[in-house]
Amino acid sequence: MARKPQALRQVASELLQELGEPYRALWSMLTQTHGERDAARVFAKIVAAIVEHGEGAVTAALASVLQSERAALHALRAQIATITLPERVAVPEPLAGYEVEARKASDDDLTGCEFCQSG
Repeated sequence: MARKPQALRQVASELLQELGEPYRALWSMLTQTHGERDAARVFAKIVAAIVEHGEGAVTAALASVLQSERAALHALRAQIATITLPERVAVPEPLAGYEVEARKASDDDLTGCEFCQSG
């Protein structure tokens, strides 16, 4: 999901239920400010940071940034950069069953699509 914002949008409610706060607050702020599509792009980077640095460390950094007077995500990036990398990251059980298939636009045969024909 860290590389698939669209997939993240599709499971956002389950993911936010699993992650809890402060991720719900961040998602709410992002969707109100930028809409779901752009919020998912930003949130995918947060998920990537969780994968790379561990949920506990990212949660602490995010909580700290959101509690500051000016919550800025570049401050979160700076805090995450100082976190030492864990050797293993556990996948929460409710999320372990999700499989995201990769597809390319060229995989689809659009020759019969009247909207896809230039003219």
